[in-house]
Amino acid sequence: MEKDKLTVGEVAELLGVTTTTLRNWDKSGKLKPERNPENKYRLYAIDEVKNVLRENGVMYLPFKEVGKKVNKSELGIKEIRSLIRRMSAAFRNSSGGSLMERFEEITKLLFVKLFDESNHSAKDSVFNNPDLRNYFSLNQLYQKAINQFDQLLLNGKGTLGEDKQAIEAIAQILADVNLSKANTDLKGIAYEELVKNTFEKSENQQFFTPRTIVEFMIQLIPKSSKTISVCDPACGSGGFLIEALKSGIDSASLYGMEVDKRMAWVAQMNLQIHGGTHAKVAYLNGDGALGFDAELMEKIPENGFDIIITNPPFGSDFSNPISLNKFALGKGRSNRRRGVLFVERCIHWLKKDTGYLAIILDDSILNGSANEDVRRHILNTCYVEAVICLPESSFKPYASVETSILLLRKKGNISEQQNSGVFFAKANKVGRKSNGDPLFKRDLNGKLILDNDLENILNAWKAFKSAGNLTPLSLENCFICSANQFNKNRKTANRIDYLFHHPSRYEAEQLLSNSNYPIRRLKDIIVKRNDSLVPNVVDPLNSWRYVGLANIEANSGQYDVINVFGNQVKSAVRRFKFNDVVFSKLRPELRKIFVSKEEEDAYVSSECFVFQVIDNEKVKEDYLAFILRSDIVYGQIVYQISGTGRPRISSKALLNLFIPIPPIEVQNEIVSKQIAARKEYLKFVERSKMELEKAYNAISLAETEAKNLICS
Repeated sequence: MEKDKLTVGEVAELLGVTTTTLRNWDKSGKLKPERNPENKYRLYAIDEVKNVLRENGVMYLPFKEVGKKVNKSELGIKEIRSLIRRMSAAFRNSSGGSLMERFEEITKLLFVKLFDESNHSAKDSVFNNPDLRNYFSLNQLYQKAINQFDQLLLNGKGTLGEDKQAIEAIAQILADVNLSKANTDLKGIAYEELVKNTFEKSENQQFFTPRTIVEFMIQLIPKSSKTISVCDPACGSGGFLIEALKSGIDSASLYGMEVDKRMAWVAQMNLQIHGGTHAKVAYLNGDGALGFDAELMEKIPENGFDIIITNPPFGSDFSNPISLNKFALGKGRSNRRRGVLFVERCIHWLKKDTGYLAIILDDSILNGSANEDVRRHILNTCYVEAVICLPESSFKPYASVETSILLLRKKGNISEQQNSGVFFAKANKVGRKSNGDPLFKRDLNGKLILDNDLENILNAWKAFKSAGNLTPLSLENCFICSANQFNKNRKTANRIDYLFHHPSRYEAEQLLSNSNYPIRRLKDIIVKRNDSLVPNVVDPLNSWRYVGLANIEANSGQYDVINVFGNQVKSAVRRFKFNDVVFSKLRPELRKIFVSKEEEDAYVSSECFVFQVIDNEKVKEDYLAFILRSDIVYGQIVYQISGTGRPRISSKALLNLFIPIPPIEVQNEIVSKQIAARKEYLKFVERSKMELEKAYNAISLAETEAKNLICS
């Protein structure tokens, strides 16, 4: 019989989260627990938990089997989660130990269990024999197992821990399962569950790359039929190497490096459990993969690697003066970002002509003025194959940063120019919400799937590689920059980012060159209003007429004036008057531009420019606002937008825009057509609402008819 209440541990297991995450959900109201009247422990109503599971896309709800003993022949995802939970409970019921101690001991026992199954019959198995399943025998077996792999001796983990009671209890739990019969993915999931549930709330929080991005990057790299060597010099828990193993690359050709002892051990164990018996993970002390010691150099194949794939630490500085001065990008500096130095190091380790680097980089490396030398180094030593812009949510909640995937192929001769077109794409969704939870959508059959643009981008990439161009079915956020155009762009700025090479800039150039009318710069037809103040300082208790960025509709020219008290606006605002043109400089791709129709002065966010037309007998304000929202202007500014997180366009770039100036009657005709198009748009929006209402009524009618059939 199904229970109507679940414990904290049971809910955490079913939802695949830690108890800390569960507590945070309680505080936010996502789940509402009640208290057990006897022991005051939290209990959760099954219906509430089911709702959360459905929101996360889990339609199979095995509540009747919570706490059920695992069946040897039925080791699935649900059973694996139960297994991990039961092993963790064994430690809690013993001496406890820290979260990391539990993690390490469970890891050892998972590994030694696999070793026992592979090397002993059921009769000789230590785990299956109650007389042998004691701490002494288990410890002996573990030491025998790790003698096969020297790398597993990292960080003093050559013996089992001291909590003999917990270790023997876990061994008894594992006696009920056969890990060898589980496929590689399931064994990997077991370890990934363990890693996730440990590091999510560990004070040593590691930075993990989402699986959707890992899978995409592995498939992005062209692979030949020959043996391929793959390296991740900042491998963390080994995610990229695991995915390379799954793609068919021989484990003996996998190399991982890690500066953190524990994570090097985690990665090695992860690879072993996934079947990567011969993969090599090296712990590098000191400067890690950025060092120059002999031990590191011995680990690099003589001719370099075929593939390097990595997500290096790009948020911290490297300041060892001896090592720093050995880098072309570090020489003469007191410090340099690690992500920058990883670029140089990875390129250096690639095989010439055939070596590929797939790396995740902070967008400032691709477009920032401080990193122009980095881009020059990249373009001098490599061909740029692809640039994929990732959404800001990619690494949340752990980090909020604009990043891109850069795919490079090392040149044989640094004097060679880019000789092939470059694939550019922008992913708006990668199957991940900003809080780290999975993001789902429904497919045409109503099935929940990850909302992930990378799959379609990968298809467009493959079409480009096979046909040399994008097919008519390609996405709007993918384009090819020809080799000639890419090399031409280099002469103006060595930028490699998605926006700088966006085709809209060339379309704008074409439109302007074909204009039938005179072209003038914006600065010659307007003056900027710089009348600014801070309402909270001037009059905090008075009501102010205000337009915030949220009150301006994208693309349409519509806006709303709201009344706020001065103490609600603590930053500077700009005054605008009737017929002034307001242009939002923040996130200009939203094209938030309007003409004021207010008889009374009002104020707008300082993230906006306010323009007054000098002579409205020659340029109508409504026409100017339309042009500023058009592709003619966006194409001129798209490659001049700078900044990550909150990208902006500068006043200088904006004032130097070219504006076609037709006669007043043509301007009026253009504006009239835009007004008519807006009315037509709103008509269709209203019609869509009515059609949606009909759809709801059809469902409601079917339900009513069903009730009548049942009850008649």
